[in-house]
Formats: sequence, structure tokens, C-alpha cells
Amino acid sequence: MKAFEKISPGVDVFLEAPALRVQTDGLSQFLEIVSSVDVFYLFWSRHSAASNDVAREWRYALRLRGIDFIDAILLDTPEVAPPPPELATLHDGDWRAAYEVAARPPTRPAIEPAP
Repeated sequence: MKAFEKISPGVDVFLEAPALRVQTDGLSQFLEIVSSVDVFYLFWSRHSAASNDVAREWRYALRLRGIDFIDAILLDTPEVAPPPPELATLHDGDWRAAYEVAARPPTRPAIEPAP
């Protein structure tokens, strides 16, 4: 999660590893971690939309702290991975615009030649 650290130095990012899901106490560890963070980043794609594990996780985050606790990072278009009704209000309800912003290549400032 070096990208988050570059954008916001000092931010401590936890990325759930698939190995955590298969551990006997993996779910309880995950729920404990979610309970202690400031933002729940939900990476939304056709794969996460089809995942029962991901659904359980974002539903827990929603019940725990509400819709403002979740920030959806869109990896697929809303046509390919439509939001569930419970999350439809994220991005002011405009998942298409949010995806287009996320998919836009970053702009870099022009480097001016040295005098």
C-alpha cells in the first residue's frame, strides 16, 4: 500500500491478506482490525461484488460505523460491478463519475527547463 503512504505520509494502511480468511480466528482478527481503523476502504470490482467474504466485511463496517466510514475505490465500471443498494449513496450516488475519475491517468506537472 505504498501508494497510500505516498499520498498521505504517516497513514497506517492494513490490507487484508487472503491468508487471514483461512485462519481459524481470521474473521475475528479482521473484525477487530476494522473496529480500530478510521476508514474502511472497499476496493470494488466484479470479483468483490461476487464475494460472500467481501459482502460480510463491508456489511460489518456499515453496521459498525455507518456509510460515512466506507470509502469505495472503484476498480470496475458500475455496469460491470453495480453497487449493492446499501452502498448506492456513496460517491453521491454517481458511481459512474467516481469510476471515471479513478480511471483517469494521473497528470504530472510539466517540468520547466533550468535557466
